[in-house]
Amino acid sequence: MSSVSIQHLLVIRLGALGDCMHVLPSLEAVASTYPRVQQRWLVQSVFHPLLAGHAHCWPGEKPKGIWPRVQWLWQTSRQLAAAGVDGVVNLQPSVLTHVLTWLILLRQGLLPWGRYAVYAKQKLSVTGLVERSTPRRHAIEDFYQPFRRLLPHLATTPSSQPCLALPAEESSITTPAIALIVGVGGKRPNRAWPIPYWQALIMQLCDELTLAGTTVVLIGGPEEVAIGESVLASLPSHCQQRVRNTVGQLTLPQLAHALRQCRVVVGGDTGPLHVAAASGCPQVIGLYGPTSVARTGPRGPRHCQAITPPQDAVYWPCEQPACTHPQPCMADILPEDVAQAVIAAHNKTPAR
Repeated sequence: MSSVSIQHLLVIRLGALGDCMHVLPSLEAVASTYPRVQQRWLVQSVFHPLLAGHAHCWPGEKPKGIWPRVQWLWQTSRQLAAAGVDGVVNLQPSVLTHVLTWLILLRQGLLPWGRYAVYAKQKLSVTGLVERSTPRRHAIEDFYQPFRRLLPHLATTPSSQPCLALPAEESSITTPAIALIVGVGGKRPNRAWPIPYWQALIMQLCDELTLAGTTVVLIGGPEEVAIGESVLASLPSHCQQRVRNTVGQLTLPQLAHALRQCRVVVGGDTGPLHVAAASGCPQVIGLYGPTSVARTGPRGPRHCQAITPPQDAVYWPCEQPACTHPQPCMADILPEDVAQAVIAAHNKTPAR
């Protein structure tokens, strides 16, 4: 347990977006328990507008090539040392971030003992049905552990769920809406729900009488524009009139505001789903197969739930970046089951 006094804490988590949302309760716990500690966050610049309400954000882009990285290490460590950083929580451990931390502290004549804590992911050696029955920490609690080692007066567990402090901005959603996050990024495509399933879900929602006047909003990043177009293209005309395709069109703050204004948000285990949960969307529904609900399920101040393949299926979650099973588990999450959950969630959410 640390006995040194830390005044300027640096948090290193360069990405990804969902992980950044899971770090927020730790920052809130530090701000509440140690109000005099100034927090800085080394994170990719694209996330700064979304995270600026929680810590002073510092550019975290790693250059390519040996010499550019050496220059980056030298300049960044000098700047952060000049800012007085005297404690580091490294949530993205690598040779580069270890060296950066040592340089920051040594420039000030400080040693890392008692001032440096490193994240260690809780890993299980089992998958599938056995993993689902094995207790494990959520990523929120995993990220919180190094904060506790560095700051001894923090509570045993974070007291809050991810809650995003959004910058003031006009929302583009002005009518009752259901948001569908149709992509999951390019790193783990096996998390994606099949495009025909999204189309089937939209058609069922459009035929539901209780959803009359509700807009279906397609959400995704710039790299997922083709997915949004594919989902929209095969819909009948009466459904296309009810769908608004915003894939690739929103900045991160705009995305967060839009998701917060929706009555229901549906998506796979991807960054925008966790932004929806943290921004306070009333109903968030995650579609989970390859990844563990216990570890990365949506968390936020409002209602969050997950829909999974059948419980008697033994092959999920696998925690693998690519599918190795003959039948992808995401294909076992049926559109009619998701539609039923979405309609129930929509109808229990009061109009705004």
